[in-house]
Amino acid sequence: MSERSRRMCVLAATPLTIHLFLKPHLQELTRHFEVTLACNPNTDTYVPPLCLPVRELALPIERKIAPWRDLQALVALCRLFAHERFDVVVSVVPKAGLLGMLAGWLLRVPLRVHIFQGEVWASRRGPMRWLLKRLDGLTALLATHVLAVSESEKHFLEQQGVVPAGKVDVLGSGSICGVDMSRFRPDSVSRAMV
Repeated sequence: MSERSRRMCVLAATPLTIHLFLKPHLQELTRHFEVTLACNPNTDTYVPPLCLPVRELALPIERKIAPWRDLQALVALCRLFAHERFDVVVSVVPKAGLLGMLAGWLLRVPLRVHIFQGEVWASRRGPMRWLLKRLDGLTALLATHVLAVSESEKHFLEQQGVVPAGKVDVLGSGSICGVDMSRFRPDSVSRAMV
């Protein structure tokens, strides 16, 4: 299999996640993979077009718990994975992670990567915290690789029992997309104006 023929699917619930965090990564990944991006374009409609050299697919995924729609999204993902036979599935955000890792596991996608970048259950209490935490644990169990955006998040996930120690990796010093030095740079003139 040539390097260019490897196929990857990147999943997110909304285009905003892609726009804010993954655009530079996707741009680079297209040098090595045929990339398909799946998210719900009907949310965050104010986000400008992504303008990436990837195939974009609409996925009926909801950010909130919606059992019937979640099942429909899972079936759509299973059909997509069966038809496309991706080599890698990468997910970010909880719902896309759970559905993507489950569909990837069911369809035996060889590499299933989930990126943890903040846990919605961390500020919850009671049964909802327990449920959301267990769902994140299931996502991690179904993934072949788990990434966290920082060392502190990695330790938090391990300490909370969501991911077994040693299964979570942090790339470099952490961060989901780093700092764009062309936009954020020391500027003594601007600083003096403050």
